[in-house]
Amino acid sequence: MKKFLIIAAIVVVVVIIALVIIFATKGKQLMDLAIDKGFGTMELMMLAKRPVSVSEDSIRTIIDEVKDKIISGEADPQTVRAIMMKFQGYLDDKQLDSLEVMSMLEEMNAL
Repeated sequence: MKKFLIIAAIVVVVVIIALVIIFATKGKQLMDLAIDKGFGTMELMMLAKRPVSVSEDSIRTIIDEVKDKIISGEADPQTVRAIMMKFQGYLDDKQLDSLEVMSMLEEMNAL
């Protein structure tokens, strides 16, 4: 039993070290991927409920600009956090409507 615990502890330490190395070397790439996937999902939801007055291309352009600003570090983290919290609040009722989409687009455009 002691051998098993020692081997398990060694395996855990090796895995932790490997994760630290991966995040140290690939951390930016992983963060960029997470941002891209998160905003991709947001884009799909916003396109599905877009106001008639807003084109799909303008939604894609605004979201791409926001992603670029976040990745390059130009965006204020507090403002981005506020926008994301607002989006999450809109999803509390499990639906997104065109007024909420319009509000999000206005805030993202101001970023």
